[in-house]
Amino acid sequence: MWLLILPFAFVSLAVLTCSSVRVRVCERGPDVAFGPLGWPVRHWDAADIE
Repeated sequence: MWLLILPFAFVSLAVLTCSSVRVRVCERGPDVAFGPLGWPVRHWDAADIE
């Protein structure tokens, strides 16, 4: 039974962490946060965007 539950639990956790993306744009540049907890966060400076 555990041989079935363990892979499904791992895949469910992976889908949950990647299921949401939040983008916040401010005068410094955009911040992109992934997952339900907003981590990891990627930031780009406004000067780097063409």
